[in-house]
Amino acid sequence: MIIQTRKLRGDRFTANDTIEVSLINEDIVPIHVSHTIIMVSGAEVTHGGGGKPEDYLHYKAVERDADADGVIDYSLTEMNLVQSEKGTAVVKVGIEYVTQQVINDHQELIDSLPEDINPDDHPPMDSIQVESGEITLEWTDDTFV
Repeated sequence: MIIQTRKLRGDRFTANDTIEVSLINEDIVPIHVSHTIIMVSGAEVTHGGGGKPEDYLHYKAVERDADADGVIDYSLTEMNLVQSEKGTAVVKVGIEYVTQQVINDHQELIDSLPEDINPDDHPPMDSIQVESGEITLEWTDDTFV
């Protein structure tokens, strides 16, 4: 899975930016994808209405984004970002996803456990994580001339 990002909206005079995240699947069909911001440098940036860096949020909804078969297309996602203070912030986008194969492998592991094990003690399902390149966000004041 390859992840690419670009700015769609926003300028250097506001704290708000919108970026587009493109996922190139390479024959991988994700069942669920969550997005986050990874801080590289500068002021903290939140996403999705207040999600902190490293908080994974699901930006798609079945009711809005699924096709007639209930399948969500994760190839393009818009993320709203807000800088916490003026200056330059450098971020990456991270995604976490699972495929049907990951779900099947996890179920096979669960099925192989003794029946007397508490479900709360089952191992968590693995996910696959990928990061984008860096995006530079700038929020500054203009000067009088």
